[in-house]
Amino acid sequence: MIFMGELNQTLFSSQQVFGGSLQADLFDNLGIRAEGHSSKQAGQDTSEWVLGLEQRLNADTTWSAEWFYHGAAAITLHLPYAGKQYLALGLTYQFTPLLLANFLH
Repeated sequence: MIFMGELNQTLFSSQQVFGGSLQADLFDNLGIRAEGHSSKQAGQDTSEWVLGLEQRLNADTTWSAEWFYHGAAAITLHLPYAGKQYLALGLTYQFTPLLLANFLH
């Protein structure tokens, strides 16, 4: 099992941001990932985070799922998303070490 993580805090004159990430590989073929941050600006608290799961099915095929929570649920400068929650599913097939096919939904 491999485990990695970090925590960060940044203080600007008009904004406070606290965030972190966590990543682990379990059972040789299952990976989990979480990252996010919370910010306070002009009296408004918002948070954004991602949870991900990835599993290697065989030597050439991997599937993944990620859930994104966009706390502001409004279009911002860095994210043009108006929704609050998103789910992405993916399948990757490795034809050769230099040729991959990714299928996303």
